[in-house]
Amino acid sequence: MIASGSSTCRSVAEVEPTRWAHPRGLHLGLVGPTASGKSAVAMELARSRIRSGTPTEILSCDSMQVYRGMDIGTAKPTPSDRSEVPHHLIDLVDPSEDHNLPRFLQA
Repeated sequence: MIASGSSTCRSVAEVEPTRWAHPRGLHLGLVGPTASGKSAVAMELARSRIRSGTPTEILSCDSMQVYRGMDIGTAKPTPSDRSEVPHHLIDLVDPSEDHNLPRFLQA
């Protein structure tokens, strides 16, 4: 069990294990309002899966975390978190550059 704020997240396997099965592994999306603890839940889930021997990575879909240097107010994972669990789509472009869907899909 993982607690985040006032709600409790159960492991996907506890909820519906076959519904989430995928031939290439588990794909889990965490969505919710800003500052609701999604990043902390994602890190705890990733750590738990890694401890159990399941390779796990985090794909950020945050519209501001793609920008380099915009660390304050974006809840970017710390360098320590990023070395512990591979993260993707973070610090891809400078704030002066355009970032759009085609560029996102190429990353």
